[in-house]
Amino acid sequence: MIARAPDPAAPRDTTPQDTTPQDKKGTNGNPDRRRDLRMPALGVAAWVGGLGGLLAPLVSLVVALPLGALSIALVRRPGLRRSITAWLLVAVAVGASAALRDLAVGTGPVAQLAPTRTAVTAQVTVAGDPRRIPGD
Repeated sequence: MIARAPDPAAPRDTTPQDTTPQDKKGTNGNPDRRRDLRMPALGVAAWVGGLGGLLAPLVSLVVALPLGALSIALVRRPGLRRSITAWLLVAVAVGASAALRDLAVGTGPVAQLAPTRTAVTAQVTVAGDPRRIPGD
């Protein structure tokens, strides 16, 4: 379950917090406190988006966007709707960056010569120096 942020209009509890070590459930003895799993879910969305963008970018995009839009439309709770939107945005952004990076590495003259294991000798001439040298 996703923990909700406290209502700012609600009266605050001024009793001291329990300082005992965490029990087996990790709630510090407070049964009403739940773990917030939004960040691990965001990490999973980033990994899934990255792997999808690297392995099958077009299929991932065609599947993720309609499923994400459908899940956002079906969810009634606004907090969960925002979380799903953030997960979808992160997955698409990481997937797009992985796909673009793969495209950049897989094209160009080096990528064309790499399968044939071609050795290249290059002579480079430096045309300018970005820092000033005294006396020039």
